[in-house]
Formats: sequence, structure tokens, C-alpha cells
Amino acid sequence: MRKKRKTIILIVSSIVVVAVVVAILIASLNRPHLTNSAERNTILLNETFPSDIIVYGEDFYVPDYYKDVKYRRVTSLNETTLASSDDFIYSFIVIIDSEGKLILSDEELDLIKRLIDEKYYSMFYFGTNSLDLLCEKGFLTPENKQQVEYGFMYGNIFGSAGIENAHKRMMYHGVRAKEQYMETFVSTIAHFIKLTNKLY
Repeated sequence: MRKKRKTIILIVSSIVVVAVVVAILIASLNRPHLTNSAERNTILLNETFPSDIIVYGEDFYVPDYYKDVKYRRVTSLNETTLASSDDFIYSFIVIIDSEGKLILSDEELDLIKRLIDEKYYSMFYFGTNSLDLLCEKGFLTPENKQQVEYGFMYGNIFGSAGIENAHKRMMYHGVRAKEQYMETFVSTIAHFIKLTNKLY
């Protein structure tokens, strides 16, 4: 009788273990690929290669899958707000101006350019309002100015890609469009770090 009871307990335990394992596998298979990618990017930026992400300008939507990415908002661009501690391996300045309301001064852009040239910072710019000034300061050339609405600068290389203006984006994409900024700069930063460190 006791032997039979042990056998039953063993069978029930085995069923429970198998059920738990199957449930975990099903949950992992049902997870969207983006979430897995976002989790890896979050760990990469927060822990593996600690990155100081400094955001200036318009508010932006933080999607749930990037809610743990560490970044800081600043209300001005100067030596103090843009200073990074030695705890960070990389520093990124993100300027969001899709509505064209930001006025970037010569002094601010000179400071950013110096940080890029001397301290190995990188910069994102979302918008079109300051493209002429960015051209004058050597951030990009007149040739690529014509198509750029989003740019990522590292060293003396300015990579550009088109992003629709704020009005079109909200008209055609609605709330989903609000995720574009963070999704774009986080995934681009992660891609840059992976390339730089030969992680592909």
C-alpha cells in the first residue's frame, strides 16, 4: 500500500513538472520577437556596456518593452548637463525636435561637436528645423541634408534616415508612432555598440 502511494505521488509530481516545463516553453514561444530583442538591448545598454543616454527636447512615448532602459532628461545643453561619469562606457545625446520648436544655439552645437570629437560622444537629431545650422557646424553635408529627418552621428560620420514629420506620423500611424523615437534610438545605439564590439 505504501509503495503504491509513493508511486502515485511520483507520477503526480512528474506530471506537474512536465506541465510547468510545457507552460514555460509555450510562453516563451508566444513572446513577440521584438520583446526578446528589446530585453537584450536593455541588458546591453544598462549592464554590458553602460550607456549614458541624455535626452533633450520634446516628450516621447516609452513603450513597455523599453521601460527599463536607463536614460536621463535634461532641460538645457551645457557642460554640466552633458557631463558623463566614468561609470559609463558610451555617451549619447538625443535631441528631439519634430515639431520644430527647439532653437539650438551656436554655443550648444559647438559644445556637442567638441564632445563628439574629443570625448567620443554620439548624437541623435530628430527633426528638420536645425538642419542648416547642423550643416554650418559640420555635422552633415548639404547633399544628405535634403533627405535627413533623423540622424545619428558618431565620430565624423553622420548616418541619416527618413522619418515622416510629426503631422504625417500622427495622421497615418496614431499612437504607435509615438514609440518611434525611443525604438529608433535604442535599437540604433544597440546596433552601433554591437558593431563596434564585433558582437555580430
